[in-house]
Amino acid sequence: MGAPLASSAEEPALNLALAVLADGSASRLHRSLVRLGDIANEVHSALLPHRSARSISAILGRPADGVSIERLDEAILTEVSRFIEEGPTEEELARAAAQYERDWLWDLATTSGRADAVNEAWLVHGDPERVNTHLADVLAVTPDDIRAAAARWLAPTDAHRLHYLAENS
Repeated sequence: MGAPLASSAEEPALNLALAVLADGSASRLHRSLVRLGDIANEVHSALLPHRSARSISAILGRPADGVSIERLDEAILTEVSRFIEEGPTEEELARAAAQYERDWLWDLATTSGRADAVNEAWLVHGDPERVNTHLADVLAVTPDDIRAAAARWLAPTDAHRLHYLAENS
């Protein structure tokens, strides 16, 4: 799926949307497809930001034994559609924001991590001082912001599917 430029104001909301959907065992896709549905063994998401072209967002899953890739594919897109309609709950947003904050602070805990963050702020936003306000920007994202970003960038009708199959499949 596509995603906005790394410098877009929508990037933090999309990042949190992907976290709510597929970051950890409390995420929507993990709960519905792994824990309750026995459709997938694992589900993850990724946002690959780019500073001068559209970025890439991805939801990755590995089907459970006996489940076709098509069934997993359809189940993921159904859950994404439901998420776009409903948006995140306050609890889901709080969990995703707390994970993001923990990861951000962990990244800044070392000299090299802080240097990388300053460099990224400079390259992406043209402002190295932005590293000091980035977390506040992410934590200010609302459930409506997340739902809107998901509707724009994660629409199942715009999804591209890439299936890796075992050689004997």
